[in-house]
Amino acid sequence: MKMVLFIILHISVLQKEAVNFLNIKNNGIYIDCTFGAGGHSREILSRCENITLFCIDRDISVKSNFDKLKLDFPNSDLTFIHEKFGNLAKIIADFNLVKIDGILFDFGVSSMQIDNCERGFSFQKDAPLSMQMGLNKISAHEVINSLDEVNLANIIYNYGDEKKSRIIAKSIIRERDKSPIETTLKLAEIIKKTIGRYNDTIHPATRTFQAIRIYVNDEILEIKNAIKTVYSSANNNISCVCISFHSLEDSIIKDFIKQHDKIQLLKDNFDKNYNYIQENQVTEKSKFVHVPYFTKKLHNGVILPSKDEIKFNVRSRSARMRAFGFIKNDDFRS
Repeated sequence: MKMVLFIILHISVLQKEAVNFLNIKNNGIYIDCTFGAGGHSREILSRCENITLFCIDRDISVKSNFDKLKLDFPNSDLTFIHEKFGNLAKIIADFNLVKIDGILFDFGVSSMQIDNCERGFSFQKDAPLSMQMGLNKISAHEVINSLDEVNLANIIYNYGDEKKSRIIAKSIIRERDKSPIETTLKLAEIIKKTIGRYNDTIHPATRTFQAIRIYVNDEILEIKNAIKTVYSSANNNISCVCISFHSLEDSIIKDFIKQHDKIQLLKDNFDKNYNYIQENQVTEKSKFVHVPYFTKKLHNGVILPSKDEIKFNVRSRSARMRAFGFIKNDDFRS
């Protein structure tokens, strides 16, 4: 009997829609901060080969994807950088990137990492507890077997939005006191026995696994550091596209856009200084002399995958995309 092996390939989410907002042009400089299988980078290069493209990824296993991309686009100036995108400021300084035309982020874990059971991201198959994307300081094994109950519960609640985080943490501590928790299936089984099933669509360990993964890879701080760098490197023509897969990621981007929006800044300033404005009969809201750039949305609301894309790639169903640029503040003084 012939054995048939089914492999789920990594498919870049919102591939064409994301690249549309980057406004690819001749001699432009672009950064794909989450290279992965290279789907977005390949789409960028299909629009224009005469560009400079930096491909960043903390996972060195994707380097072979970059090597293939470089062979397919010999006329482009391509550079692979094995680094975390949270260190974007250092990357920009190292390569002396004075002006950048577009930056793309595709947050979260990739299908390649999930489907490689040895990486320990999934509880679908038994594997050592790892969940490391690359360039990590800790592993899931250390988190599960070393952290105290309070810290473990806080991680599960804050990063997984798991309402039963306290009893899950208590069960983990109890079980590891008997023997170390070494594998994904053992951890998943502990959680399942503790809280049972929520419903037919989500495994009871899903939120806990997400939380541990986010903590192990310091994903939230990575995003915050990167988005600060985008702002400090802003120029009038730069575009930034961010694809998120859960509310924690999306909220960082949504709040960043709002907090640096000119209208919102003016409103916040007016509300903060309302009494002074009234008492001194000030008719104009004050200028923001220390704000170099304001954000500008490149679309309304949030962009979601189409029904056709979700049907073709079910893992795209939770994706949310936001794209924005910047407007120079003419009143800025450093």
